[in-house]
Amino acid sequence: MNTIKTLESLDNTLSTIIDGAPEKGAKLVDWLYIQAPEVIQQLLAWHAVESGILALMSLALLIFAICMAYFGTTRFYAWMVRERGTEEPMFYFFIVVYNMIALVVASCNLVNITNNLVWLKIWIAPKVYLLEYLSGHLK
Repeated sequence: MNTIKTLESLDNTLSTIIDGAPEKGAKLVDWLYIQAPEVIQQLLAWHAVESGILALMSLALLIFAICMAYFGTTRFYAWMVRERGTEEPMFYFFIVVYNMIALVVASCNLVNITNNLVWLKIWIAPKVYLLEYLSGHLK
């Protein structure tokens, strides 16, 4: 007896859901059409700002690495001349190692800057960016 009531209740609930589905589906589609331009605009804005911040941070780190190489070299040279009174071969070894490290950091950041031009793509060709974004996320 109890299973018959449960089956009837389930049948009524299911028929209510099926009867309301076309109406709610149409409302959902209408809502999505209304919201789509704003969602796309927000997506573009977010990815442009995120890419721009990363590019600026990479550029700042690149400038920092170059400045550190220059100022580190000049200060170490001044210290060597002041403390030792002469240039030693160890000075050149330190300068080469220090500048190689700075060069590696600067090169990595330069590569990051050139690879991170999403903000420019969004600014110049937002439709191309959207197509690439969708093709990458629909796989």
